[in-house]
Amino acid sequence: VMPTRDDEPLQIVVPTSLQMGWVESPPFFCGASETARDVADEYAEAPLGTLPEHPLEGGTKLAEEELQAMLDEKPSDPQARLKYLIEVYVDDFIAAAQATSPEELKHIARALLHAIHDVFPEGVFSDDDQPVSVKKIKKGEAQWSVLKEVLGWLFDGKNKSIQLPAEKVEKILEAIKAMLRSRSGTPFKAFQELMGKLYHASLGVPAGKGFMTPLNRQLAAAPKKVWFRKGSAQRQALELWRALLVEAMAEPTLAKELVPASPDYVGLVDASGEGVGGVWLSGNKKLQATVWRLEWPQEIKTLLATKVLTINDLEMAGNLLGWLVLEGMGVDIRHCHVALLNDNASAISWIVNWASHSSGPAGRLIIALALRQRVRRASPLTPAHLAGKLNVMADLASRSFGYKKEWHCDSWDSFLTLFNRLFPLPNKSSWQAFQLSSKIVTRVTAILQMKEFGMEEWKKLPKIGTSISSAGACFCNLGEL
Repeated sequence: VMPTRDDEPLQIVVPTSLQMGWVESPPFFCGASETARDVADEYAEAPLGTLPEHPLEGGTKLAEEELQAMLDEKPSDPQARLKYLIEVYVDDFIAAAQATSPEELKHIARALLHAIHDVFPEGVFSDDDQPVSVKKIKKGEAQWSVLKEVLGWLFDGKNKSIQLPAEKVEKILEAIKAMLRSRSGTPFKAFQELMGKLYHASLGVPAGKGFMTPLNRQLAAAPKKVWFRKGSAQRQALELWRALLVEAMAEPTLAKELVPASPDYVGLVDASGEGVGGVWLSGNKKLQATVWRLEWPQEIKTLLATKVLTINDLEMAGNLLGWLVLEGMGVDIRHCHVALLNDNASAISWIVNWASHSSGPAGRLIIALALRQRVRRASPLTPAHLAGKLNVMADLASRSFGYKKEWHCDSWDSFLTLFNRLFPLPNKSSWQAFQLSSKIVTRVTAILQMKEFGMEEWKKLPKIGTSISSAGACFCNLGEL
């Protein structure tokens, strides 16, 4: 829209060409390429075999070895409908499909090629004016393949996993090594470049997001040079990233570890000035209804009273302890989805973003939680806010050390008696209790006291605790209470 005076008619400028400098006008450029994507989706819905041949479709054929493997493999469901996904990133069109025959792959390829040519006609300005890069097709970039590099990631359709190409990982590791060894500091621009690469890497190695808080603070400070001195949180973060990248090269990340879904297990957590506690319940998978609690050691109460710690720090520590309780119950959480409900907005936000702007222990608590998730190879943790009045079970567990006379319990027996009376389970069943070990409690409270810790401390844990079973224990979900 052209700028005009109030008494002048409105003038609208309609560009006659689409500039490749998309950074200057991304909505305009991407609007056109996404239109082509939408057209491709519509064409793909046409019956198989009805789309006309396209002159460039030969460059999309499967390699002979993969073609033969597809022909030899018997489909588990011959009646299964073709599943596909067509996306576009700026001007890079991407197609993925779960197909059972070469004809289905050809159909999706034709849909996409025809859509691009219909939205971006060829030969408009010259005979060789071609909207599809023939050069890239000849290089094999348009060829269907089970293993494909897309937007800097290797997608493995057979194992349903992704990983960074080896050469990209090597470059990141070389940069980290140079920064850790440098005695003259790292130029800020080089550090910025590394941060961009780490953020990209965290898309497929989500545990890495939990290591970013110390590095984010350095990025926000924008010094001329960045130092990674021994014992610093920034140095530890880079060392964690280095180990994570080496591990991810040996064991690619499965799609199950990246995609959130309905929870298999549901936990409720609350922290107070007295203590911390919560419950674990069934989700999609059965789990024995369990309650846990812990009175804060005196040194933690003192740090809270003197405002060295905040209630938000304790709530975040509660989330970590709650996760550890689930591990300690002996549950196999590999590739399982876990929901953690809490009434503290800050603690929930820190897990959602896997980062904290706080100068306290939250960043280190996030690192510990991220490490445990990676070790157990769990699917994305789903944190959610639960209004305080609905979090009464966790409230009671965290406040059962003298907050109210009627809630005060000086033994597990008295606590379970109270809990079973106030929150009865179906069929007159009983809650199971979980008692955290002193070694685990010490590790968490050490973080709250801002003591340094090594990665191995959180990769290999001592016994987490002990389940205190009772007769008639049962499986129960939140909706049954």
